[in-house]
Formats: sequence, structure tokens, C-alpha cells
Amino acid sequence: MSNFRERLLARQRVIRSCVCVGIDPEPEKLAALAGGCGETARDKLLEFGQRTAAWTQKFACVFKPNMGFFLNCADGPAEGMKALEMLIAYIRTNFPDIPIILDFKANDIGNSAKQYAEMAFKHLKVDAVTINPYLGSNSVLEFLRLGGAFVLCRTSNESAKEFQGVCPAEGVVGEPPLFLRVASQVAEWRKAYPDCGLVAGATYPDDIPKITAITGDAPLLIPGIGKQKGDLEVTIRNAAGAKASDRLFVINSSSGIIFANDPAKAAEQLRDQINALLPAGFYD
Repeated sequence: MSNFRERLLARQRVIRSCVCVGIDPEPEKLAALAGGCGETARDKLLEFGQRTAAWTQKFACVFKPNMGFFLNCADGPAEGMKALEMLIAYIRTNFPDIPIILDFKANDIGNSAKQYAEMAFKHLKVDAVTINPYLGSNSVLEFLRLGGAFVLCRTSNESAKEFQGVCPAEGVVGEPPLFLRVASQVAEWRKAYPDCGLVAGATYPDDIPKITAITGDAPLLIPGIGKQKGDLEVTIRNAAGAKASDRLFVINSSSGIIFANDPAKAAEQLRDQINALLPAGFYD
């Protein structure tokens, strides 16, 4: 049984931070960084990830590398995946108390889902993944048997409303929108797998209480702060309980931190902004 939720909660309480640092190394931006990053494309990805982790580790309660940026390595997908594998090993060795979420929003059915899950948890050795729930229980449970999972529920992108906000049975009185049906299913999965959480975007902050009313203390991964202009104050007010164990959540920031002139300072500022909005004693 995974202990992702306990690891994340412990990390938050020790450093008093809800900041998730998303490691999204956009290839076109790496060359412009002062000091460069390695010789080969693989080296650039790896060294950028290592530098980001080292600079921000004091303020990060969790790291979230996005697999897409590594697969698109100019040296080829295999070299990019090697960089990702080496980055995760680096974090594990140097910052063992910081959990790692692999952001790849994958899924499949049956044995195919099992292969994705074993790649993430047994080979890369991450603590949690992001996955989509569209294929139902016999796909999601393959991941939950091995580790933590954040199920896409109310994502932060503008086009999410094309599906997530639609009622599956149009015209039926009381029929909830799809994202609340997902939340209800997550509540069921959590009875056996408490490390099941949800992705709930800061661009829809008023929907967060609707989700938590169903899922209780399920971990939330909240993107959408920064470029997507999610409302941090409303998000924190709607996501936080009286203490961290009531409403375990992380606020993700990627480019706003990793491409800042001073990534450590950017991570620290986001931590302080979040903490100023939390209830007194939240981490106690």
C-alpha cells in the first residue's frame, strides 16, 4: 500500500509550504538561460531539472516533472526519458523527503494500464501520477494498486468545459456535471485507496468546495495559478480546511518559478502568498 498522502502531509508540515514546483523544461527556453545547461539535449534537460530542484527544494513540498517535455528531447524520446529517470534518481538521492508526482495524464485498460503504472512506480519510482478517469475503474485501479494518483476532475484549461461542465444526461433534473460524477467515483475509490486525489484547477475556484463536499480530505493538485490567471485568494479560501489533514492540497507553479530570474525567490514568494491566506495553525 502506498503512503503518498502521509509523505506529502509530513513534508508540508515540516517546511510549512503547499508549493508544488512543476518541472516543465521548454526546449526553446533552455538555451537562453545564463550559464547554459550541458552539451547535449539530454544533458540540458537533466541539468536544468537538477538546478531547478536544488534551487527550490527549500520551499517545495512536492516536485512535478511533466513527461511530455522530456519525451520531446531533441536527442530523441529515449534520451529524454533517460534524463527524466536520472532527474528522479537525483531528487531521490539528494532530497529524499520530497515526494515526486509524474505528470503524464495517461491511461489505458487492463494489462496496458498496468504497463504504464509499473513504468511510473517500479522503474521511475515516483510517488504519484496524474491520470485521466475516462476509461473507468479497471484502468484507474491499476495505478492506485501501486501508488498515488491525481485523477483529472476539474482541470484548469479553458476548453475543459467542453466535457467536464456538461451534464451526462441533458435535461434530467438534478443530474450533476461530469466533473462531479468523477468526484463521486474518486470518493468510492478512496475507500480502498486513500492515496487517490484529484486535479482541480484554480481557474474554477468556486467548484472546489463542490468537489471537496464529495471527496472530503482527498489530496488536491491545483494548477492554474500564474499564466492561466487563477484566483489564488479564492482558491485557498475554498480549498483549505482548519488544518492540513482536513484539506490536503498543493498549488502548482511551473514556468512562474522555473524560468524566473531567481527560482528560489519565486518559490519562496508563492509559499508566503499561500501561507498568508491559510487559517491560523493550518500546519499544526
